[in-house]
Amino acid sequence: LANLVRMPLGSLIGHNLTALVADADSALLADLLAARGGIGEAAIALIPAEHTENGVPVWIYAREVRTHTGEPTLCLLVVDQTQRLEAEQARHTAELAELAQAASDRRVFLAELTEELAGMTDPDAAMRRLAQRVVPWLADWSMVTVVEEDGNLRTVGWAHRDPAYEPAVAEYALGRTAVLGADSPAAVSVELRDSTENGVDAIDRNLRPHGVVA
Repeated sequence: LANLVRMPLGSLIGHNLTALVADADSALLADLLAARGGIGEAAIALIPAEHTENGVPVWIYAREVRTHTGEPTLCLLVVDQTQRLEAEQARHTAELAELAQAASDRRVFLAELTEELAGMTDPDAAMRRLAQRVVPWLADWSMVTVVEEDGNLRTVGWAHRDPAYEPAVAEYALGRTAVLGADSPAAVSVELRDSTENGVDAIDRNLRPHGVVA
């Protein structure tokens, strides 16, 4: 405790601990010291003797114990929390930086993709390129299905991050389109439980999705 508040040990003996805490924590510490017959704990800040620095964050555990003569006395355990809080702050800062970088990467990706697709005159070729570009950025594998003027669905592009599995994606995508109705393209676009054997076999055998984005 003397080291934490940068005071000689002798100057602490016989004095009340409340003199070492900020006014905002004094009532909290007083309640902790007044508790008898149980265990109490509180997070407070100790004020160094020079009063020129920020308070030292500590966690105080208080428990009433008995001396060898049976008299009750209060035992305090004071744990310096500086390193733990600094580590938490560093992790928080790193997480914010990672989120900011991810947002920036998404903006760059969308800008590049928009520019690339806008320069293509063949719609089917653009959709095939779209299927390729979102892998592996958004998913391990993808497919693009368009709704024709007559309401029928047609899969025009697919891709997998592992080229060896692209035939399985094609098998699933084409088999899926063959059995889907045109009643609700928005609803069926996220449906993975197909009645076609080809689609189910391809899914079970190779693709094994655990999530879907439409």
